[in-house]
Amino acid sequence: MFREVEYIGCYNDDRNRMLDDQHFSNQLTLEVCKEFCHGHRYLGLQSYNQCYCGNSLGNTNVYQKKNEAQCYRKCDGDSSQICGGSWHSSVYEFITATLPTTTMTTEGHSTETRTPRQSTTSRTDMITLGQSEDKTNSVKTPGKSPVTTTHNKTESI
Repeated sequence: MFREVEYIGCYNDDRNRMLDDQHFSNQLTLEVCKEFCHGHRYLGLQSYNQCYCGNSLGNTNVYQKKNEAQCYRKCDGDSSQICGGSWHSSVYEFITATLPTTTMTTEGHSTETRTPRQSTTSRTDMITLGQSEDKTNSVKTPGKSPVTTTHNKTESI
């Protein structure tokens, strides 16, 4: 399964190419181009069967958003999808997923928030109060401060 993309517009292109990684397919669709461009930030579909990938949109003085009418060609692999036009790309940006967070609150007035696969931890001297969309667990150990663990989204008040 590949990351989701968001359409950002129809952009002009030239021989120097706005997006530098090229792929061609006589069965081109948005899904095929997403597969080719996995690991990049942007993808562009152009002229029926061309897929371009890159991490920036190139020189913004040269490559600019144009009228949607310039991106009119149907993709070779799926005629219900638009694959840019002549020297124009239908450009999409990969969407970064938001990871769930875990918030731990102890009686000592400190809050620790962690996101999976994140190397930093932030600490503040306050207690976060709010409603949790998921489950809250409290653990009390004799002689120790109570620990409350809330999973997923917590709204602060």
